[in-house]
Amino acid sequence: GFVDTGQLAEVYGLDSSVARLAAGRLTLTFDLVRPIVLDSVGFSDLARHPYIGYETARLITRYRSLAGPPVTLGKMVGSGVITTVQAGRIAPYVRPARGVSGIDYEFISSKVLK
Repeated sequence: GFVDTGQLAEVYGLDSSVARLAAGRLTLTFDLVRPIVLDSVGFSDLARHPYIGYETARLITRYRSLAGPPVTLGKMVGSGVITTVQAGRIAPYVRPARGVSGIDYEFISSKVLK
């Protein structure tokens, strides 16, 4: 699920020189990224995501139960559930629920909060 070669530097145990060498030889696409739907994804799937984890998954599921759909990164940042940095890291991995569209959603091809 890499979306940026800079993420190689986050791989535990991978030497920085190897990460730089690999980054220059990789072509990344979104083909293997499985986007999550914040409105319906289960707690365990959220908690397993490397940029979310247990505590943030707990906060997101609690927010979702209180605020109701649609759940977006922008709304969660505005409510103090997650930080702008967290939202930026999560943005490439989320998509709107099926049949729902609008400017409040962050699409997988964009890291920009709307």
